[in-house]
Amino acid sequence: MLNICDLEKEYNNKFKALKNINLEIKKGELTGLLGPNGAGKSTLLRTICGSLPFYTGKISINGLDITQNPVAVKKKIGYLPENPPLYEDMTVYAFLKFCAELKGLYKNSLNRHISDILAVMELTDRRKQLIKTLSKGLKQRVGLAMALLGDPELLILDEPTVGLDPNQIVQIRNFIKKLAAERTVILSSHLLNEVAQLCRKIVILHKGRILTVQNIDALISSSEQKGSIILKASSPETTAYLLQQQFSNKIRQEDSCIFIKTVQSFNDIKKITAFLNEQNINFKEIRIKEPTLEDVFQDLTG
Repeated sequence: MLNICDLEKEYNNKFKALKNINLEIKKGELTGLLGPNGAGKSTLLRTICGSLPFYTGKISINGLDITQNPVAVKKKIGYLPENPPLYEDMTVYAFLKFCAELKGLYKNSLNRHISDILAVMELTDRRKQLIKTLSKGLKQRVGLAMALLGDPELLILDEPTVGLDPNQIVQIRNFIKKLAAERTVILSSHLLNEVAQLCRKIVILHKGRILTVQNIDALISSSEQKGSIILKASSPETTAYLLQQQFSNKIRQEDSCIFIKTVQSFNDIKKITAFLNEQNINFKEIRIKEPTLEDVFQDLTG
């Protein structure tokens, strides 16, 4: 669906925002794009959409080169920017009709097409409402509806849940899941748990370069970040004994000591639990903390 080869983007002949980007996204994939602020995520998405010219390289959507077939390529893309360009003095329906006409959609089927999109986004009862009277969550759904005009094959979402309350975030995530069942989706977000919930494949961008493109589970399992066993001592005597044994490589003091031991493998965990059993050590709590996407992200991006 998307192929990017040797892409670079430069500003003012000085600053390279994107450096040697090579990326392939297959049809039907829901891919997460991660990176700290300033990594180049929005620049990359705008470049893919054709709204930002690039310096060198090649971008093709479903086999069409974006520079040679700009209009045809843009008809295949639906784009929701971080701040959707909504005209708030228009009604929901009028705004979508206006955007559809800009996109060159046929007028004889336009009303039906917009009605179908309103139904998908559960906005049918809001079609005559002024956009400025809508909540932030509903406005975001209007932005998604705008991105769906023309039934694009590739849907690009830049921070689709930014500024929403928890209930609105859940609603938008559910819509994304539903939309991803029928098209290819690229989702950019600072919410790592959101990407972990929705995507199986992720791209991590840092300082304009792609650090990794992997399945999330494979990325976490191959990371240098290790798990840890967390033990909460049951008494001062137990705490003192474990300190003498140099049991832990990290201690957090609360009502009693919590010992945190980094482990390299499951065998290390078995050795630790065997040691506790042999010494008849009682404890209040013991649990295993596995590395998360957040741990891996911090490790890769510093």
